[in-house]
Amino acid sequence: MKQLTDATFEREVLRSVRPVVVAFQAPWSNASSACAGSLERVSQEYEGEVPTFALNVDDEPIVVGHYELRQLPALALYSDGAVIATHEGMISEDELRAMYERALSEVG
Repeated sequence: MKQLTDATFEREVLRSVRPVVVAFQAPWSNASSACAGSLERVSQEYEGEVPTFALNVDDEPIVVGHYELRQLPALALYSDGAVIATHEGMISEDELRAMYERALSEVG
C-alpha cells in the first residue's frame, strides 16, 4: 500500500479516474494493527484494479480534518472524488473483498 499525505491526497484520491480505497490508520491503534495483514492481503488481490492507500491520521491533519472519523481503522471507498462507502473499526477479509468488488462495479 502506498502512503498518502496531505499533499498527495487530492491527486491520488480525489482526482483518480479509478475507484480508490483509503485506509485511515494510526500506529497506536490496536485495531489498525490487527486489520493490517488482512488489508494487505486483500489489497494485493486487487492490485492493478483498485488502488489502495494508507493515511496516518496523526501525520496528516488537513485531510483528517475533513472527515468525522470515530473509530480506526476507517476505510473509505472513493469514486469520482466522492466517498461512496465507508467502514470503521475491525473488518473481516470477506467484508474487505465486498468493498473492493463494489469498487470494481463502479468501473463497469
